Amino acid sequence: MMLRMILMVLLVIVMIVSDSAQLVAGRRFGRYRVAPSLSPNKTLEGYVGGLAASLAYGVAVHGWPVGDLLHVARPSQETA
Repeated sequence: MMLRMILMVLLVIVMIVSDSAQLVAGRRFGRYRVAPSLSPNKTLEGYVGGLAASLAYGVAVHGWPVGDLLHVARPSQETA
């Protein structure tokens, strides 16, 4: 039960980081509109900024392994 609560809080924090970064990146660098008929202020740069900030937050704060996120193969740790 406690683990679920912790994961839920972490999910909300990542969503806040992503949303804030999307806003800042979209306003600062936004050039290409994604779906103007649905939401006129959403930009591709905002989405990329949110993704980058979420990954950076995860790596910096929670120690997410970047290699695992990018599906990069690591050498085996086996010893003979």
